[in-house]
Amino acid sequence: MIGVIDTGLSNYNSVATAIEKNQIQFKRVLNSDDLINCQQIIFPGIGNWDQLSKTLDENLVNNLKSLKIPFLGICLGMQFLFDESGEGMTTGMGVIPGSITKLETQILPHMGWNSVSLLGDDPLFSEIPCGSDFYFVHSYADQAKDYSVGMTQVDDIWFSSVVKRDNYYGVQFHPERSGKVGLQLLLNFSRLS
Repeated sequence: MIGVIDTGLSNYNSVATAIEKNQIQFKRVLNSDDLINCQQIIFPGIGNWDQLSKTLDENLVNNLKSLKIPFLGICLGMQFLFDESGEGMTTGMGVIPGSITKLETQILPHMGWNSVSLLGDDPLFSEIPCGSDFYFVHSYADQAKDYSVGMTQVDDIWFSSVVKRDNYYGVQFHPERSGKVGLQLLLNFSRLS
């Protein structure tokens, strides 16, 4: 069963709908008690870094940082895996060292379809061709690229569109809004152990 974190700010309903399309069992996670019996965790993200920090239960965050099961952070949920962000004053989960920084592109936010270039094979992208397009909406990103397993270019800037450290994955795009390839990614995630 996948646990989907509902922060009150995120697009929980969109992610839940996409998971249902794959006929995968899931449950809403609001606090640490809800993590029981979850085999994977998804942390959806929409919103502002500091708003997210204020809405999250501190005990839940502490438990998320010590998970041994597969974890997938989406958009702001990915960014919150890092230590900090130029978007806010509070700290993130610190699962991935580093800072999220503002994209210096001609148009912000970076919004719409863009391709993801994979840096190697990964089970999260099983049956998804390298260079597939996913849907993005963001103004901040991981530009250090130390934990990147997938990259995306906007203007002349490359950023991490997929990161991984141990059992923690993050995707800067929204798989729940990315059509067939997004559904495949969520299905692949549900199969990770």
